[in-house]
Amino acid sequence: MRPSWKQVGFGLAAIIAAAAVSGGAWYGEMHHEQQEHQALSTIKLSLSQAIDKATAAAGGQAVAAKLKLKDGRPLYKVTLQNGAQRSEVQIDAQSGATLGVNKEDADD
Repeated sequence: MRPSWKQVGFGLAAIIAAAAVSGGAWYGEMHHEQQEHQALSTIKLSLSQAIDKATAAAGGQAVAAKLKLKDGRPLYKVTLQNGAQRSEVQIDAQSGATLGVNKEDADD
């Protein structure tokens, strides 16, 4: 049994629609990667400098640190331990400004 032209047309339309969706997703992912690269290229503060700033702001010893993008801006998130108190400090990777300090006791 041969498919009708109508069935072939629907099949081609489905293939074209799937290609358009996957192509759009690929473009969106590529555009997102370009935005990330552009944001990361603006970093002026090293991870070591961010740890030093976080330690000065909250005290303690760094136990973890990572670079993140938040709303398209690079920032460092540094976790410090000072006895029973744990602090999380956010440092702007472009300006070096301390954006926030969140302190938690071990009992919390």
